[in-house]
This record gives sequence, C-alpha cells and structure tokens, in this order.
Amino acid sequence: MGAGVSTYQEKRYSLFAQNIGLIWDAGEAKFTNLEEKVEYYNDQVNDAAGLYTAAAAKNAGLTDLPGGCYFMAKMSMNPVSRKLLRCFFKKLEETIPFEQ
Repeated sequence: MGAGVSTYQEKRYSLFAQNIGLIWDAGEAKFTNLEEKVEYYNDQVNDAAGLYTAAAAKNAGLTDLPGGCYFMAKMSMNPVSRKLLRCFFKKLEETIPFEQ
C-alpha cells in the first residue's frame, strides 16, 4: 500500500471530522464548533432517517405512498437526532487523540 493509504488509515477519524467541517482544538482535545455542526447536520440526519424508514416500510409492504409520507414526516421531526449527533461527535472526540 502507498503512503497515502497508510496516512489515511492512521488519521481516518480526524480526516473525516475535518471533511465534515468539525474544527479540532488539540490543546482542549475537543471540537470548537460541535454545537454548530449538530444544528447544521440535524435536518440532514432527520430527512435521511425519514426517507430510509419510509422506503423500507413501503418495500416491506407495510404501508403505501401516503403512509410512507407520514413516516417520513414524523421521522424528519425527530427530537432525538440532536442527541445522536452529539454522541457521534463526542465519540470522535474520544478517538482522535489516539490516532498515531
């Protein structure tokens, strides 16, 4: 494997965080803009969850198009997604200091 692949494997968490716009403060060992990115990605996570849930329900024969739209609307207003995003970003914060 080339040097680029090795670097990516060693720094994959910090590179991922950088690519989604999280700013790492090495001195504090945390993201400086975590709440900003939670708000930014919240709608995207909700909409994706709604779309996948509605599609899976429709493909499984559990609902029709109007029912799928209902699932999608309910999922897109999910209050738990902010908590999920914070947990995900906090796990990244815990992992990044251990990269080589």
